[in-house]
Amino acid sequence: MKLTTTAVLAALGLASSAVASIGRGVPQDISHIPSLYQRHRDSGEYMRIVHKRGTPTEHLQRRAAPTDEASAAKISDPVAECTAYNLPEVAAIANKFPKPWENATIVSGDSEAQDVWKTIQGSGIIPTSVKPKGTANGDFSAFTPTYDKTDPDCWWTFNGCVKPKHDKLPADTYSCPEPSTWGLTFDDGPNCTHNAFYDFLLEKKQKATLFYIGSNVLDWPLEAQRGLVDGHHLCVHTWSHQYMTALPDEQVFAELYYTAKVIKDVVGVTPTCWRPPFGDVDDRVRGIATGLGLETVIWTDDTDDWQLPPAGTKSKADVDNNYKTIIGKQSASGGNIVLTHEINDATMQEFMGQYANIQAAFKHIVPLTACKNQTKPYPDMDITYPNFADYTSGKIDAKGLPSGTTIKASDADYKPQLAASYTSNGGAQATGGSAAAVTASGSIDKAKGSSSSSSSSTASKSASVAAFGTCSMVASLVIGGACAVASLFV
Repeated sequence: MKLTTTAVLAALGLASSAVASIGRGVPQDISHIPSLYQRHRDSGEYMRIVHKRGTPTEHLQRRAAPTDEASAAKISDPVAECTAYNLPEVAAIANKFPKPWENATIVSGDSEAQDVWKTIQGSGIIPTSVKPKGTANGDFSAFTPTYDKTDPDCWWTFNGCVKPKHDKLPADTYSCPEPSTWGLTFDDGPNCTHNAFYDFLLEKKQKATLFYIGSNVLDWPLEAQRGLVDGHHLCVHTWSHQYMTALPDEQVFAELYYTAKVIKDVVGVTPTCWRPPFGDVDDRVRGIATGLGLETVIWTDDTDDWQLPPAGTKSKADVDNNYKTIIGKQSASGGNIVLTHEINDATMQEFMGQYANIQAAFKHIVPLTACKNQTKPYPDMDITYPNFADYTSGKIDAKGLPSGTTIKASDADYKPQLAASYTSNGGAQATGGSAAAVTASGSIDKAKGSSSSSSSSTASKSASVAAFGTCSMVASLVIGGACAVASLFV
């Protein structure tokens, strides 16, 4: 059924529409999953309204378009926020990326991407024994009956595995080591209606880790820039939000590469972390991400906020109860990482409504940079985030951030080898205070959202540290495994 222009605008204002994490475990019945991004894309309406910059819809009154992040951040009307605008500097680089919301492949003639991909293929970091699974919309029904139940691929969707079964791959980050700590993360941004939500975070002096979808960054560049200007921590959430284990190697690469590249070009920083849509990752996908210098981040608890109306099928009371359950698990022995979403107004409003409850139960609500004491997450910008001790003492602001009037998009020459070298040599690991991260020695108990094994010690700098440790997979591929610059990219 073709969506009307009005219907899509409502979806953009209330549900800038993504299927987000469906929770834990292999989905048995995917018929109920409302793939709104797909529907909008296929109807043609989303493309017409959003992707054609500078071509407002006929019934919308023409408004002065924002020209920089600072002006975009002042817009308060959701319809105005989601009115298409044209940035010449973004238009100039748009042909360097896949089309928004199409499954990413290497852009024709992109020799830089081809060279990076060939280097990763030749590095030996991708396990050749791990093959694609199921379909990109999450139908694994033809695959799981014959899949080895010992889970040799460390397939998170199958049983919550977070410690790779293959060599040279770092364990996933999935929880915070500090007691009574809520690791604050939001997926699927930047949403065009997020100004009220980001204003709320500023008012509450709260920072978060934001997992941005590449297509959204290209569609809403000023909104993406606000994430950095406001002092949040930016990571990758793929280009088109597919089940990654279903994609062939080159598409996995393209989904990650072009999302990291568009964040670099539009926002100005090279990310060193990513979260798989739906949590769907295995060692093959981890290997490709590792080659790009991206650590894999999962979660202990899922709010299921994406299921809120109008996009989802659960009532607000159901999601409220889910929040209540997560809040009730506050622990004096360790912290969590919670999956919440910037998908639409409903998910953002839900978090704002729950924030006081979280504050009342948890001593600390922190972004992953503070959770892991990761003060320098970007290898190419002199931006310093507060460690856990500073953040929890009230020193929440990062140093070296651009302003909303000076941050500009450009062809910034994304260099994933810089991220790979940086992470492999410990540049993105903990820089003081507590542990860099908590990782598991086995899998996550998906029913309870907790570790099935003991977490790492506060001072741990073992090879399982998800921030890659001091001598890790990429470095170990060169110079006899010594901790050296990842020269395999040279």
